[in-house]
Parts: sequence; structure tokens; C-alpha cells
Amino acid sequence: MDVASGHGTHMASIAAGSFVNNVSVNGGLANGTASGMAPWAHVAIYKVCDYRACSDDAVIHAMDEAVHDDVDVISFSISQEVKTTYDRDVVAIAAYSAMEKGIPFVVCAGNQGPGASTVENDVPWMFTVGAGTVDRSMEAKLQSTTGGNPILGQYMTNRKRTQVAAGWYPVLYGEDGECRYCLSRKWKSRRFFATRWGGNPIAEAVTKYKAAAAVSIQQPGYTFDLYDYGPARPIVQVSYDERERLKGYASSPAVMASLELGDTVLGSSIPAPIVAGFSGRGPSKRSPGILKLDIMAPGVNIFAGVPDAHPYTPFDFMSGTSMATPHVSGLVALFRTLQPHWSPAAIRSAFVTTADVDT
Repeated sequence: MDVASGHGTHMASIAAGSFVNNVSVNGGLANGTASGMAPWAHVAIYKVCDYRACSDDAVIHAMDEAVHDDVDVISFSISQEVKTTYDRDVVAIAAYSAMEKGIPFVVCAGNQGPGASTVENDVPWMFTVGAGTVDRSMEAKLQSTTGGNPILGQYMTNRKRTQVAAGWYPVLYGEDGECRYCLSRKWKSRRFFATRWGGNPIAEAVTKYKAAAAVSIQQPGYTFDLYDYGPARPIVQVSYDERERLKGYASSPAVMASLELGDTVLGSSIPAPIVAGFSGRGPSKRSPGILKLDIMAPGVNIFAGVPDAHPYTPFDFMSGTSMATPHVSGLVALFRTLQPHWSPAAIRSAFVTTADVDT
């Protein structure tokens, strides 16, 4: 369990976290009752990573210990691209040993999508899980003086500590390579800044130039993967499809925009479930004739527990196929209480052949 990132704690919470009422993050977002998939399960945790890497030796030792402890399912949220054959892949060999003992080995598909053959952990006897979206959003609306439907986006900003700029402001648009130029030469304070330039640079720009807010445009084909950038003013993420509308706002000095940060919305306008943009895709490079990955589970903006050292304790959002994996692992644990003698292959078949079909 990594107390710095909270990755391991988040996984355990998704798989088997207890029921906790009235939880939220960032001043009330996603308020409700949280629980893992198998909230009364016992969890055995084996540390295999440090801040540098996850060594094969530690992974093999942990898997041997898990088999010795007679666990009901192994959840493995560590992605790896292995170019050797299966008989030389030490993790694949260890997973085969677990399967021989009747222990399902549930693994993440990796976050190298959306290209073809980007799936990792593609071993036939592993239960490989991709990430999908959920129908919950922290909805923001960007309205312009041109009228029409507002641009819908999502945000992770803490409304209680954020100076949400009320009123109408002009929009400045910048492409990736132009942003530093347009900020240094054309920036005027109290504007909305719309850009495909995301991450820490946009957060720093909002703070440095005292922008009213910023709109970060997602990459083409990507799903909303929210971050709390932490500046004093909000950063809203919108779909790539809204790029031309934002360009149009910026091209006319007469057009002004206003921003409204709404509440958490369920059954929202965000498409769900669809495969996350980052989720690894098949077919397998090593064995193109084998269908991989096996199944999709929620993996975008997943709300779960984090350790005390995390800045947003005790809960936070994370995204990745790592988060999708314990959803399936927890369900496998529940399923084994009903069918304790089913083989890992039979359990995987039951899940795959009864899942909803989506793309």
C-alpha cells in the first residue's frame, strides 16, 4: 500500500471497504454512502511496490504468500507490458500456479489506450479488466452571450474554498504550442482561458495570471478524468467536441461567457458506460487470436478511501484500470461464497457471458 499516492488503499477500499454514510470530497462533491464491492470480506494485503517500482521478485513472493494463505481471489492492479513468451513471463507463471490452486487472478488491462493492441496483462488464464465511465458527474455549465445550449463540463474544484468568478468575461483560446505565447503577450486578467493545454501548467497559469477560470479541453476520444488542480479559481474540463464552439467565443471580442459550478448529478449527460480513453485495448500482441481484454468495469473518477497521509483524506477520486480491477475482484469474492468450488475459468466465463454488451 502506497501511503504517498494512496493507490493500494484505494484498491482495497473499492474491493472490500465497509459502509460509510455521508461521505464526500472537496466540499460536498459526490455526497452519499460509500462501500466496497464485498464490504464484509477479509483483505490480505501484500506490499510489492515502493516509490520507485514494483519488482518481479516482490510480486512473485507476494503471489506465493497469497496462495499459501489460501485466499479466494487475487486482485492485481499493476500493469506490465511483457514482450517475452508466456513460459518466460514470471508473473504469468505465478498466475498459472494460482489458477491451478483454484484462485482467480484478476488483473488490470493497463492505461496505454486508446490505440489497438495496447492491452497489458494479456495472459489467457488471467481475468483482464478494462475501465469504463460512470453516470455521475460534477457538472459545470459555460454559458455565452450568443445564447443557445450551454457547454457542459465537469470539475473537481472545492466550491467552499474557490473564488468562483461571478459575471461575464471574454474568452481567450490557445492551442498546445501557442499557450505560453498567448499568455505572455495577450493575457488580460479576469478572462476565461480555454485551452488543450492541461495538467499543472494550466493550474499555474490560472493562479499567476488571475484568470476568472480555465476550461481544459479533453483529448479526442478521451473520457472525463477529473483532477483537483488546486488553484484559487476553478478549472473545468469539457469534451473535445466543444473545441470549435470555444474557438468561436474567443474569436469575437463581443462574446462573453459565464460559469456555473453545479451539484453532483447522477444519470448525467456524460456518456456511460463507455470504454475510458486511457483503457488498454485488444487484441493481444503476443496472441492476437486470444480475445483480450475480458470485461469492463467502472474505472473513471472512482470514489474510494485513501490513507491518512493523503491530502484529501479520507476519500478521493482516482481513475485507471487499476480502479476497475477491484470492482471485479470484489464481485468474484462474493460469487465464490455462492459457488466455492467453481474453477477460475468457470467464474470468468460466467462473468463474461452474462455481462452487458457495450462499446
